[in-house]
Amino acid sequence: MKIINLLCGSIGYTLPATLGIKIADKHRRNVLLIGEDALQLTVQALSTIISEHLIPVIFIINNDGYKIDRKIHGKTALYNDVKTNNVTTSSELKRY
Repeated sequence: MKIINLLCGSIGYTLPATLGIKIADKHRRNVLLIGEDALQLTVQALSTIISEHLIPVIFIINNDGYKIDRKIHGKTALYNDVKTNNVTTSSELKRY
């Protein structure tokens, strides 16, 4: 099963969708590619993933802001300039 977010109105959808899939089938292997800013919008799902001992593979892509909005609203829209975050590495999360 593939879950692909193609709608700009649902930025951050894929992390909670991955959570739902893992709850439905804990033995299924899930791989998520998500931008750092989309992750920020639904990061609370990561807390549930950790507390439920679910183990998806998550790649956090640093694309320096809201890429879909840059495409739609222009490259120079100031709200797209987001400070780079220091995201926890997977090796630190692996112990859960």
